[in-house]
Amino acid sequence: MSVSDENIEIDNIEAELTRLFNEGQKKGEIRGCLFNLIIYSQDLHRSIFLNEIVQTVIETFPCRIIFIECDPSSTEKRYLKVSAEQPIVKKEASVITCDRINIHCSSHFLNRVPYIVLPNFVPDLPIYLLWGQDPSLENEILPFLENYATRLIFDSDSSCDIRAFCRKMLSDQVFKKIPVTDMNWASLTSWRDILYQIFDSEEKIDLLQHCTQLTIQYNNKKSDVYQHTERRSIYLQGWLASQLNWQYTRSEYTDDHLKITYDNGQGNTEVRLIGKNIPELTPGAIVNVEVQTSNDIIYDFSRLNVQPFIKAHITMRDTCELPITLPLRHSKKGLLFMNEIFFVPCSPHYWNMLKAIEPIQVPC
Repeated sequence: MSVSDENIEIDNIEAELTRLFNEGQKKGEIRGCLFNLIIYSQDLHRSIFLNEIVQTVIETFPCRIIFIECDPSSTEKRYLKVSAEQPIVKKEASVITCDRINIHCSSHFLNRVPYIVLPNFVPDLPIYLLWGQDPSLENEILPFLENYATRLIFDSDSSCDIRAFCRKMLSDQVFKKIPVTDMNWASLTSWRDILYQIFDSEEKIDLLQHCTQLTIQYNNKKSDVYQHTERRSIYLQGWLASQLNWQYTRSEYTDDHLKITYDNGQGNTEVRLIGKNIPELTPGAIVNVEVQTSNDIIYDFSRLNVQPFIKAHITMRDTCELPITLPLRHSKKGLLFMNEIFFVPCSPHYWNMLKAIEPIQVPC
């Protein structure tokens, strides 16, 4: 990997990238670029996660990266630093590199960042924005950059107040004009597909719609990087609630788990979201979904430890079906996940899910 020795002058960004490219060319490196990827972070801990995502992206899709990191809590009140590098993204018969521009600034100079970013887009290529800040909060540069965006990708874990996040996403007309992707929503694609496969008839959908209890267990292993581990479980139950026309009644925390009550048209459906600490899995990962119907049929979907498979087991009052194993195809670092966040259109199901979870009281 070729890296600038030190911070560079803003006017010299392209010249520095050219210098790094020429150095790499002498070593037989090839520069690749499929699109522009702009990342914004205001949290140093979330920057670690976003950098992991970036590394995964460029291993499959070499692109020009512009990583913007603003530290509003910095004691150094006024600074704006720019550096450049060319990370190696692929080693096979040839070595492929891509351009990366790093911008570090204090909040005082944030309003200058768009004027650094815009001239450094690679022309005629898509522009993807990966946004690591709560969209419900004031932002100086998102309104400027979204005018040029091909797609806006949100890291919804950066939003502490999920209700404010939902209201902003549903009310802001900008998000209806450009394609939007939510990484937590994308990471649940395989779970949604599995539920589609099991509840594949009108009779089974009716059982699901009028179930008495839905329990979702998720990995509650928190860290400085992962604070909102319950987010994906809220999304999953919200998707079911919106598709099954459940009407929200109330929510409360009981014995360290979130309980949500819906009116399903024939009675109440009680949803329980329960956290478990599983060090081997990604924080927030869904580990078990259990549906209990009014006639005592239990549908149990359990993740097989760290393996990407789900065991589905259906039991009734007097019979017990043989378990089946289904693949868990999507993960936050898989190729299908990358395809989901960059290329798959956002489903109307996502917007309906946001409407369903907006009333839920979730502590920050």
